Amino acid sequence: MKVTYFHQHFKVNSGGTRSYEFSKFLVKQGHQVTMITGNENQNILKNGIKVKSTKTEYSQNFSFIRRILSFVHFMIVSTIIGLNEKGTDVIYATSTPLTIGVPALIVSKLKRKNYIFEVRDVWPDVPIELGVIKSKLLQKILFKFENIIYKNAAHIVVLSEGMKENLHKKKSVPLNKITVITNLSMNNHFDKQETNERIENKDKLVCIHPGTMGIVNGLDFILDVAEQFPNDDIIYLLIGEGNQKNNLIKKVKRNNIKNVIIKDGLPKDEVIKEIKK
Repeated sequence: MKVTYFHQHFKVNSGGTRSYEFSKFLVKQGHQVTMITGNENQNILKNGIKVKSTKTEYSQNFSFIRRILSFVHFMIVSTIIGLNEKGTDVIYATSTPLTIGVPALIVSKLKRKNYIFEVRDVWPDVPIELGVIKSKLLQKILFKFENIIYKNAAHIVVLSEGMKENLHKKKSVPLNKITVITNLSMNNHFDKQETNERIENKDKLVCIHPGTMGIVNGLDFILDVAEQFPNDDIIYLLIGEGNQKNNLIKKVKRNNIKNVIIKDGLPKDEVIKEIKK
């Protein structure tokens, strides 16, 4: 079976590597996987996965408008790449953004193949709750678009039971159309990695957040806990990038929070080394 996989923010070494692990598993099962993404600079082959790039620029530090333009660019170019793929048997699309459903839907209809839609964040609920999208008209349009994506998908994958309940009760998606596949910890990676001494924490509890530092992640809460309940035996280690990173660094310095360490994004293996001391 050949899978055409749409994921704008596909990653291999750092951040959310869920699609990479899924794809590797499918390849091991004897399937072909073509990953259409915006991240890679050129078409390459990784562990049997054929990666094709739309060369779409994107950053957590982009303005709202620039992010929208990035989504639109990927949506258009990925649709063209998907339509040019030969022998596609099934299409798999993972959000965010919700616009990832557009190339999946178009390619699905024109090739007459089913597509599976994976919901990582329930959009447009998230930006609406955050107050990013305030226009009632735009909200209505986005909810309508969301409904079209769900209705036309052959199946939907979500990351938690709460998301499944949301889609069923608020979006009227039938329960038999939804499967929960939670995010997983790759325990075998912890067994293989050697430790290092980047942080003197052999006798300390390390609470680690390896991921995006954006508004939705709410990392100010961790800083507030560290400040209000100071404890030299606990280290809060934040690793990653995002549009709130500089604000977090400034807050740590301004409030003299001594047991919070903020580091740049690292490959997953390096993150594991930070944990194993």
